[in-house]
Amino acid sequence: MKRLTTVGMSLVVAFSMAACGGGVVEQADVEMPTLDVTAWTDTTELFMEYAPLVAGEEVLFAVHLTRL
Repeated sequence: MKRLTTVGMSLVVAFSMAACGGGVVEQADVEMPTLDVTAWTDTTELFMEYAPLVAGEEVLFAVHLTRL
């Protein structure tokens, strides 16, 4: 009877430890902030947005040119 109690308690402890292990938590992708540039004269305004430039990676530029 003592052996059965010991085995039972060992199983309870083993399952409790396994339950506390938790799973692997994936980190969410962190979005890089965009950079913006505004340049203007008396007749035009240039506004440009882009992601930080990284060597070897493509980046899209959003450019708005307004004639005042």
